[in-house]
Amino acid sequence: FLEWCVKQELLGSNPAVKVERKKKTQRPPILFSIESIKRLLRKVNEVRPEAIGYYALCLFTGIRPEEVDRMTADDVSLKEGYIKINDPKTGGYPRVIMIDDCGPLRKWLEPTDGYLPDDGTGGLKWRNWRANAKQEGEHRTLFQKIYKEAGWDNWPKDALRHAFCSYHK
Repeated sequence: FLEWCVKQELLGSNPAVKVERKKKTQRPPILFSIESIKRLLRKVNEVRPEAIGYYALCLFTGIRPEEVDRMTADDVSLKEGYIKINDPKTGGYPRVIMIDDCGPLRKWLEPTDGYLPDDGTGGLKWRNWRANAKQEGEHRTLFQKIYKEAGWDNWPKDALRHAFCSYHK
C-alpha cells in the first residue's frame, strides 16, 4: 500500500522501508516413520475407535482438522468414492478428493460406516467424536493421551498433514 502511495505521489517515500524485519525461524516438520504412523492408528483404534475416520482423513488426504470439523454427511461418499471439502479459502469452490487415490483410506473409513444414524445433525462419526470430546472438556487431554500412548510427548501442529505431504506421491 505504501509503495502504491509513493507511485501515486501521495507520499514522497515509503517509511516502512527503514523498518527492520524480524527473521522467522521455522522448525522443519517432523517426519514420521511408517511404523510410527501404524502405531498411532492402532492406538486410536484401541482408545477411541469412533475417531479412526478423523485420523485417517487427516493422514491419508492431508485435510486440515478444521476442514474435517466442517464436513457433513453429504461431503463424503464411499459409494461414489469422493470427499468434498468446502474451503472458504478457495472462494467457496469445493475441492474434491477421490478416495481411491488416497492409499488405504477406504479401508480405514469403511469399518466406521462413516455415518451416525440420523440424530438431526447429519454429522459424521468422527466429527461428532471431536464435538463431543470438546463438550466434555476432554478434547485436548484425549489427543495428548493418544499421542503419548503412541510414543510422542510433544505432538506438533498439523503433524498428520505433514505426514501426508511426506509420503504422498
